[in-house]
Amino acid sequence: MGKPDSPSRTVMAYILGAGIRVKFMAIALAVVIVSGSAAIIHTRMVVTRVAGRQLDEHTMRIATELAIRSQDPILTNDTFALYQLVSGTVRANRDVRYAFIVRSDGDILAHTFDEGVPRDLLRLNCDTSKGISLMKVSTEEGIIRDVAAPIVSGSGFVKIGMTQRLLDEGVASSTRALASNVLITSAIALLLCYVITLLFIRPVLDLRRATQALGDGDFRSRARVWWNDEIGYLAMAFNEMAAKLQKSCADVRRKEKAKTKLLGKLMSVQEEERRRIARELHDETSQSLASVNVALGTIGRGDDTKRRTEELRAAISQALDRIRNLAFELRPGLLDDLGLAAAVDRYVEDFRERYGLAVGFQTIGMDGQRLRPEVETAVYRIVQEALVNTAKHAHADHVSVIMELNHGSLRVLVEDDGRGFDSDRTSTDGTGRTLGVFGMQERAGLIGGTLKIESAPGEGTTIALDVPLGD
Repeated sequence: MGKPDSPSRTVMAYILGAGIRVKFMAIALAVVIVSGSAAIIHTRMVVTRVAGRQLDEHTMRIATELAIRSQDPILTNDTFALYQLVSGTVRANRDVRYAFIVRSDGDILAHTFDEGVPRDLLRLNCDTSKGISLMKVSTEEGIIRDVAAPIVSGSGFVKIGMTQRLLDEGVASSTRALASNVLITSAIALLLCYVITLLFIRPVLDLRRATQALGDGDFRSRARVWWNDEIGYLAMAFNEMAAKLQKSCADVRRKEKAKTKLLGKLMSVQEEERRRIARELHDETSQSLASVNVALGTIGRGDDTKRRTEELRAAISQALDRIRNLAFELRPGLLDDLGLAAAVDRYVEDFRERYGLAVGFQTIGMDGQRLRPEVETAVYRIVQEALVNTAKHAHADHVSVIMELNHGSLRVLVEDDGRGFDSDRTSTDGTGRTLGVFGMQERAGLIGGTLKIESAPGEGTTIALDVPLGD
């Protein structure tokens, strides 16, 4: 068993797995909290420092004023007046916790304590030789500012103790007000961030929806372009990709459909060819041979032996011609023995006689050149299919076949002056011409070649086959 994930890793995994909207809001909230806290802390420190400085000045001013007013009563030894001074100072300033007057010899002339001045306080902050002295003392009531102010006549000094209750209350009040402002500002900022996040995330969600639809096979899915920003450019790039995929899939489906039709057509043609060969062998060749057999049985029974022998020779010759023609149509022997040029030349001669078309055949750079067997077979079948399509569909008067071998590549052109057709529709019109064209393209692809067809209604047709031969 593996170790359980720590809480920090669990929280991090949750954050990383959260949606963009949650992440944006979390970032905004963190920024608001950090910036608000920093603002509150900084402001509190500044207010505390400024208010503390003002409180120090106020405390020293009270002590100085008490020292000045105590000078005459000390000279006249009027202790009652001194008591009234310290008591009045405490009453007039509610944050003054104590006040007392000490003579230069250490005697306490007046004080505001109920049970006498604490000894520790007498020993604390008593050096006024350099002027007024301030010391912060920590007590149970908090920080006390203890100020000692010398009496001008040198007859002693006065001391007062000032709490910072008002300072703390003022700082706390300022902090609460600032915190309230920060909270209101943060709430407004979060609301604006939420609205901006919605505006930002909406195109992303739309793009995700379109991507999921595309992944499910809906190639018509498109993403809406909301803004002309990076996400908008991403949506436009996605739409271009989806359009290309839609076109590619349509082409694939169209090719698969054409391939299915082609396979069906090939099977049909194959069966038809077998039936034709069987019919030729049964109806003509076998009958001719049967006639020969019967005639052989009658030789020597009459006076017309010579005539019957000639008839037998003619019947046997016709049967052999039909067998040769069938064999040539199935696989021309010239293609294996003499090569592509000779086989095409022989097929062109037979094509002229069968269809009555003027066909020209020309070779360039192919004198005695032999190609790979699979290339010769494929090119021969392509030329054969191209001429058959011309005879069936083009209604042409002249056809030319040109084969050129140059710089390690073979180029074959089949051109006619027929009625032509819309070459852009050959993959969708569903005609026999379509299957023929698709079959030629399939054969060209099998040997690494390319087949291009240029045609327009009334302008004839040009079929160009390019086959790289390599080394």
